[in-house]
Amino acid sequence: MSYLKSFTRLFFPEVCSICGRGLFSHEQIICSVCKLNLPLTNFHQYNKNPVELTFWGRVDIQKATSFLLYTKGEIVKNILHSIKYRNNRLLAEEMGRQFGLVINESNIFNHIDMIIPVPLHHKKLLKRGYNQSELIANGVGKVLDKPIETNILYKTADTSTQTKKTRYERWENAENIYALLNESSLNDKNILLIDDVLTTGATLEACCLAFKNTNVKSINIATLAYAAN
Repeated sequence: MSYLKSFTRLFFPEVCSICGRGLFSHEQIICSVCKLNLPLTNFHQYNKNPVELTFWGRVDIQKATSFLLYTKGEIVKNILHSIKYRNNRLLAEEMGRQFGLVINESNIFNHIDMIIPVPLHHKKLLKRGYNQSELIANGVGKVLDKPIETNILYKTADTSTQTKKTRYERWENAENIYALLNESSLNDKNILLIDDVLTTGATLEACCLAFKNTNVKSINIATLAYAAN
C-alpha cells in the first residue's frame, strides 16, 4: 500500500460496503468475514440447476447460474439494496468480480463470446446515473476476459418496478419491451446475459425473446442473486 493511501486511511478509514466494519490494509470494498459468509448457490456445478429449470419450456437457454442465494439472512438483501439504491458502484463491480472468480473455476461459460447486461430504459438510467447490471457485468467480464456489449440490447419502454408484483404481473410487465441493434454482430455468437437478481425470470425471458429471430448461437444467463419463490 502506498504511503498516501496509508495516510488517507488513517484519517478516513475505509469500511466494508456490506457490514460497515473497518477494512484491514489487505482488504478492499468487502471484508474477509463478509466474503466467507456469502451464501453461495454453487449452481454452476450442476446441470438442471434451479436457474436453468426456471426457463425450461419458456426460452432456449444453454447454461445458467446465480451467485448468491437471496433467502438466507440479510446479507444479500443489503448487497442488492446498496448496489441498486445507494449508488454503491464499487460494490456492484466487486460483487461481479467475485462472481467471475467463481465462474472461472468451472467451465460453465468457457464458450462465451460476449457479455450483455440487462439494460435499463434511458429514463431510468438518467435518473439513477448507472445500470447496476452493467457494473456487475464489468466485474465478471474482467475476470473472464470477455467484452461487455451495451449497444446491442435496449429497453423500449419505461415499465414500472417489478417489486411486489406477482409472477403473471411480472411477465405481463416485461413482455415485448426489449429490442436489438446491430443484429449482425450476434451471428454465430454465444452470449451471456447478466442481471442483478432472478425472481420469476420474466425480465430475462423478455430479453431472450428479443434474440429469437437472430443467428445467435446460444443464450446463457448469470445473475448475481437468486430469489427462491
